[in-house]
Amino acid sequence: MTLESDGSEVSSTNFGPEFPKGIFVAMSTDKTFHIYDWRDIASQDLNISK
Repeated sequence: MTLESDGSEVSSTNFGPEFPKGIFVAMSTDKTFHIYDWRDIASQDLNISK
């Protein structure tokens, strides 16, 4: 989980079977990258199934 972010990025590119609808990446203040499945973030708003 990212508590504070030094930056973030989102991509709707298919990154294979684990991330077929894209990813959201956040970098925390200690320079750790946290990668989230875009479906977990946008599934209800965009009607995307997992």
